Amino acid sequence: MEIIMAIQFAHLGSKSQKQSDFDTSYREWEIQRAVIGTKLQAYFPETTIPEEWTRFSDVITQFYALEGVGQDERLKLATAIAEELGTLSRSAHQDNLDWGVLRNEILKRKSELIQKVLRAKITVLR
Repeated sequence: MEIIMAIQFAHLGSKSQKQSDFDTSYREWEIQRAVIGTKLQAYFPETTIPEEWTRFSDVITQFYALEGVGQDERLKLATAIAEELGTLSRSAHQDNLDWGVLRNEILKRKSELIQKVLRAKITVLR
């Protein structure tokens, strides 16, 4: 959630967030996504959860990148995010994909992945 909040602050032009804060949030995100991915591989090796996490965390990284690209690249990147999230049909009617729709779908996907983890059986480490 920290990276989502940092992206939101940057997107909305929050005066309280400095570029260094945004960069720090991204750096922390990259570390945490790797740690979480490793843990999911260790605990759920016989499920699709590690792969789903990788795809989800890639979407978050792309969402972060939206804040630093030009308009042409922004539309391509937003389209790729929407396709991965399965929201393209809901967002594509606009000239520019709706940032809020993408954010909400990311949060929805996060909740779905958490529920999947909670339902899965942990493999005992050997």
